[in-house]
Amino acid sequence: MRAVIRWLPSWLSRPDQSRPAADVYMSPKTLAVAKGDRGGDRLHLHLHLRADPIDQLSAARDVLKLQSHDVGLKSTSCNLVLASELYSVSLLERLPVTDEELVEAVRWSIQENIEFPVDTAAAIELSSGGKDARDCYRSSR
Repeated sequence: MRAVIRWLPSWLSRPDQSRPAADVYMSPKTLAVAKGDRGGDRLHLHLHLRADPIDQLSAARDVLKLQSHDVGLKSTSCNLVLASELYSVSLLERLPVTDEELVEAVRWSIQENIEFPVDTAAAIELSSGGKDARDCYRSSR
């Protein structure tokens, strides 16, 4: 529910409020969907919420299909919010390797700090763009 509370003000302040928007929240035990529609020139908000328990993450696909149909998510832009136990983030300074070796070097350097197989980690380069800025890398499952 906290994710919905954070999402709602940002959606209400968007310039293009005629389009519906939605959030999908996923945790190891719950899948929740929130969709907002605005109607007319005045603030007339329709908020559609649905949350369902899941026994395991592999059940999320079928539950999300059911929620999508029930809440009406077809052709709606969505934000996915993952519970903290579903991802891990590691920040590193730019490693002194070639660009071709970078992904493997990042995986090697984080392998002791993650709780899932390092070969499933996604390494994404994040750069601040400054000449003297340090480049950082994020890994997630």
